Amino acid sequence: MNQELKKSFKNLIEKCKFCNLSNINADGFPETRAMLNLANPSITTKHFLGKDFSVYFTTNTSSEKFKNLLSNSKTSIYYVEPDKFCALLLIGETSVIEDEKIKKDFWQSCWTMYYKEGLKDPEYQLFKFTPIKYKYYDGKFAVQSGEIIHTK
Repeated sequence: MNQELKKSFKNLIEKCKFCNLSNINADGFPETRAMLNLANPSITTKHFLGKDFSVYFTTNTSSEKFKNLLSNSKTSIYYVEPDKFCALLLIGETSVIEDEKIKKDFWQSCWTMYYKEGLKDPEYQLFKFTPIKYKYYDGKFAVQSGEIIHTK
């Protein structure tokens, strides 16, 4: 993937306030839901976008989404700028972040509206999405796809 394409991905991801996360439910069917895009700098003060386009999300441990992610880590995320017909589909896997230091690093005090007990709330769960493949729709009716190479 060339630098120009990487820049386009980063710009689109950071521009979207929401993204669509799809995973497989308990019945084996895909489920899609809108997620607050924590990689958008206007939404969070933390850096939620990795150089390999990995992203982090929060969710409640009691949610159906979290249970689905535990039973099947295969996930996709879709970022879209509809007025420009520009979109990025990332396909990959999720992992649950259990490390309390990492969870603390990402914690934001405004999240107490979701997690009343704050950082120690048992409902607060952080998970990481690591993309493996992409499809990019550039808004000019061209589609590019490929694999994402992860570097250490």
